[in-house]
Amino acid sequence: MTDANERPAPVEAMDLVVLFRRASRIMDRESHRRDHAHHAQDHVLSVIREHNSINQGELLEILDVRSSSLSEMLRKLEGKGLVVRQRDERDRRSFVVSATEQPRFQHRGHGKSRESADSLFACLDAGERSQFRDMLLKIIASLEEAPQSRESDCSTRPRRGAGKRYGKGGRGRGFPG
Repeated sequence: MTDANERPAPVEAMDLVVLFRRASRIMDRESHRRDHAHHAQDHVLSVIREHNSINQGELLEILDVRSSSLSEMLRKLEGKGLVVRQRDERDRRSFVVSATEQPRFQHRGHGKSRESADSLFACLDAGERSQFRDMLLKIIASLEEAPQSRESDCSTRPRRGAGKRYGKGGRGRGFPG
């Protein structure tokens, strides 16, 4: 039996890092499994909205995906009334894609997203969720406060993806072009 005044054993920072990364990977996998199609649609829609209207070929280049994948995505967005495709007046062989005025996330079943998030944290009661949020905010604030001190340890390593340019040769596969 433990004494009420006895302190818990200290936890190593590396143990917390390992556990946090493991939880993060599992949550990412679950989120991806449940919401991937919506995330991809949101990304395509945001690029279209950013350009107001865009030639489908240009959109293909920006997104760096297979033509058939983009066509399928646009078909789904068109079916939901979020985009329209019209023949390009300058080049009748191609299409111009435009976003409609329909709200961006109307198609996205936010109730489903909320249920998905709730299920990830169902093991925590309201107080534990509040404590967890506060701890995450504290960690985030600390990390955002002094990014230079962490970068100095890694300054000799090139940044991920630095200097790489991906072209048509590896469309959608991440191969350098």
